[in-house]
Amino acid sequence: MFTEWNEKLVAALAEPFPPEYHKTKVVDKRSGATVSFVPWWRYVERLNVLVGGGWSMGTPIAQNVGAKIVVFLPITILGVTRVNCGDEEEEDGEVVVNKQTGEEEEKRKMFGTPATNAYAQAFKRTCALYGMGLVESYD
Repeated sequence: MFTEWNEKLVAALAEPFPPEYHKTKVVDKRSGATVSFVPWWRYVERLNVLVGGGWSMGTPIAQNVGAKIVVFLPITILGVTRVNCGDEEEEDGEVVVNKQTGEEEEKRKMFGTPATNAYAQAFKRTCALYGMGLVESYD
């Protein structure tokens, strides 16, 4: 476990997540398009293993910007603080208009609420500022 900021910690934070940590979800039922991701709690797990209680989150700041909720989240690891944001459109109906075709389409299925999605995205994006989740393993 690391107790001070150094290059070995930087390298350990940036290690690719193992393939078994990757999850897949369908984002478009018609085309079957999927997206691969690593759940936010795997980032927490890595931080706990590498620095134990040497990391913390500051108070998140949430704002509504148009139809989106935007969450800013500071994270401190061994005295080094970084902050990034996540955003999510708030749901307001079951049908959306495709901007390219002008046709109405079924709104994509939400995984969680806009607030929780924006928070998780902010968490992972802030962790990315430390190098986490930037390089994926493709075994």
